[in-house]
Amino acid sequence: GIAKAEATSIFNPFFTTKSPDGGMGLGLSIVYRIVENHGGSIDAQSQAGMGTTFKIMLPVNQPVQ
Repeated sequence: GIAKAEATSIFNPFFTTKSPDGGMGLGLSIVYRIVENHGGSIDAQSQAGMGTTFKIMLPVNQPVQ
């Protein structure tokens, strides 16, 4: 899971808890931007030692008639 102290930063570009040779910290930032650009929202619920669940909500578009 994600520590409470880090939870407010997980969607920031270049934020990572991995070692320097790990990820660049762009994944969640990119996902956040894509979801927001499509009028949606993303939420993270985390329990230390258990894991993290992400909920992505996107608006439904009606077919063009």
